[in-house]
Amino acid sequence: MLKRLSFGVAALAVTMALAGSANALTGWTLTNTPDPNGGAVTTPAGALFELFGPSQSNAETTYTTTYTGTVPGTVEYRFHYTSPENYTFEQPGYSVNQSDTNLTNNGGILGTSTNFSGLVTFNLQPGDTYGFYINNAPLSFYQGTLTINSVPEPATWGLMLLGVGMVGAALRRRARGIPAV
Repeated sequence: MLKRLSFGVAALAVTMALAGSANALTGWTLTNTPDPNGGAVTTPAGALFELFGPSQSNAETTYTTTYTGTVPGTVEYRFHYTSPENYTFEQPGYSVNQSDTNLTNNGGILGTSTNFSGLVTFNLQPGDTYGFYINNAPLSFYQGTLTINSVPEPATWGLMLLGVGMVGAALRRRARGIPAV
C-alpha cells in the first residue's frame, strides 16, 4: 500500500514540476532610469515577480524580456498593482518593442485607484521585446509594487490533468484490489 501511495505522490510531483517549468518567468532584464532604487524580486520557481517603482520623481523601472518563439504567439500574464499613493503619480504599464501602454483595471480609467488587478495578453512576433514598467511622475515620493504571474499555457493544463489522471487510476486500481502493473 505504501508503495502505491508513493507512486501516486511521485507522479503528482513530476506533473507539477513539468507544469511549473512550462510557465517560468526567465530571462528578464531590469532597467532603472535614472533612479537606481527601483527593482524586481523573483520567486525561486520563477513563476512570479514583483516590480518596485523608483522612489524619486521622473524615473522609470522597467523589466523586459525577449519572445523566443519561432512562430508568432500569445503570452498572458495576471497583474496586481498596489501603491500608497494616487495612481496618477506612479503609473504601471506594459511595453512591447519600447511602445508603452498604461495598465488599467479592465480597460477603465483609474483616476485615483491604488489597488487593482487584471490580465494582459501579448500578441508577439519572434524577437519582440516586451515587459512591464512603473513610471514615477513629478511629486511622487513612494514606491508602487506590480506583481506579475504567468498564466499557464493549454499544454501545461493538459500535462497537469494527465498526471492527476494517472494518480487517480493508480488509486482506483488499489481500491478494486487489482494488482498494479
